[in-house]
Amino acid sequence: MIQTGVEGRLPTVPEYYEEHINKGVDLLMYPKQCCPFHKESSPSFSYNIETGRWSCFGQCHAHGDVIEMHRRWFHFNTREDALADLEIKYDVPKEGKLEKAIRESRPPQVSEQAVEEQAIYATACSLANCSERWLELDLVMSKYPVETDELQMLVNKWMGKKSLLE
Repeated sequence: MIQTGVEGRLPTVPEYYEEHINKGVDLLMYPKQCCPFHKESSPSFSYNIETGRWSCFGQCHAHGDVIEMHRRWFHFNTREDALADLEIKYDVPKEGKLEKAIRESRPPQVSEQAVEEQAIYATACSLANCSERWLELDLVMSKYPVETDELQMLVNKWMGKKSLLE
């Protein structure tokens, strides 16, 4: 295992670059460098701070994330091999097959608030039985973010209720 302060997670591209490719070079401060994957005299390698990805705009046109950088630097045949090696080097916990299968089969979590908002909207749609109501509903829904209270007041109005509490 590598002792770098990066433990239990994959390194970022700048962390990896400074540790393995060019010690002492901070890609956050100096994102343009000579490409480490081919010989050149003027910088064509660039790190994008916003996306966290790197690209060579020179001879090799290589680009990618930290896994691709590791694959190229150590000449692994596949991303899977490079990822497995990175996980060992940085002591990244392995996700078991059972945990992975559960995570991948689990439907995305939906908040109670989102369910309630959808129910109010569905009720409003079912009550919008004339063009005037559809126009009112369209006006409320055109505001972003949609005010749930305003939508509920519209539903209450159409149902003959006087307040949100009825």
